[in-house]
Amino acid sequence: MKDKFVKFSGIKNEEFETEKKKEIESQRTEVSKLSKIIIKIEDLIEDKNDDVSQSIREILNGIEDTAKEFKRASEESSIAAKWLLGHKQSILRAVKHSTISADTSDTFYSEVEKYFELIVESFHRCTYIKPKKRNITFHLQQPFSYIKAIRAIKLQIDQELVKNAELNESEIARLHDCVDRLIENIRSESSSSNL
Repeated sequence: MKDKFVKFSGIKNEEFETEKKKEIESQRTEVSKLSKIIIKIEDLIEDKNDDVSQSIREILNGIEDTAKEFKRASEESSIAAKWLLGHKQSILRAVKHSTISADTSDTFYSEVEKYFELIVESFHRCTYIKPKKRNITFHLQQPFSYIKAIRAIKLQIDQELVKNAELNESEIARLHDCVDRLIENIRSESSSSNL
C-alpha cells in the first residue's frame, strides 16, 4: 500500500510542465507587445532632446530592466518549483518521520502536504500565495505544530540540496524566503484569528 502522505494529490509533473509552457508563452506574447510599444514610443521621441523625451527614455529603460528581472525570476521560480516536485516524497517523508508534533495522524500530514503544495504553487505562479487565498486554515487554532512542520520542510530542503546542489544561490534564497514568508503568515493569521 502506498504511503498516503507521499501520494501526490496536487499538480502532476506533466500538468505542471504544460501549464508552465502556456504561462511562458503568454509572458512572451506580453513582452513582445511591450517591446512593440517601446519601439513606437522610441520612434516618436527619437529626434527630440528635451527633458520630457529624456524622462520617457529613462522610464522605458526602467521598464526593460523590470521585464528582464521578471523573466529571470520567472525562470528561477520554474526551476525551483520543478525541483520541489521532484523531491516532494523525500521532503514530506522526512517531515512525517520527524518528531515535530504530538499529532501524528494522517490528517495532520495531509494538511502539511497542502502547505508544501502552496509553496510549489507560489513558485509555479512566480508570486507568493497566502494560505487563506487557497482556503488553507488548518493552522488557525494550533499554529505551532504547522510552523514546526514547515521548518522541518525547510530543513529537509537544505539537506536535499547538500546531497545534490541542483539550485543556484538565488533559487535557494527564493525558496527560503517563500518558506519564511509562509511561517510568518501562519503566525500573523493565527494571532489575528484569536483576537
